[in-house]
Amino acid sequence: MAYEDTYSDEFDTSYEDDTQNEDINTDASYRIGTATFFLMISLALFFDIAQIVITILSFGTIGAIISPILSGLAWFLFYIWFKMKSIDLMSSRRFVRNILTGLAELIPYIDLLPMWTTTIILTTRETRKEDRRRTENNVFV
Repeated sequence: MAYEDTYSDEFDTSYEDDTQNEDINTDASYRIGTATFFLMISLALFFDIAQIVITILSFGTIGAIISPILSGLAWFLFYIWFKMKSIDLMSSRRFVRNILTGLAELIPYIDLLPMWTTTIILTTRETRKEDRRRTENNVFV
């Protein structure tokens, strides 16, 4: 008994309608996607909350020592993370924001403000705005 090919040579492409799927994956054009953004915010909130808890529970004494260490670790982790996403933190606006965040995190009781969370939100917003401009102008890095 000979093998019979039950499939025709023509493929059914009726399910492949690219015009319907254009806007489904808009996150792909951003250097910081939605999942990455939520991971960054979660880590920033962790650092901010850890600094608040340590400072309040230690009445500022041990918190004044540990808080700058946590800030340095947070800065290092976010710097590496943004570099992996091809985001330059040394551009003028981002540089000023990061310097101010770092300095504010070194001042006791000012470090209770959610500086890392705010910095991540502002940096992500600025980066997405740049990504939209690049996409609109068809300029890719």
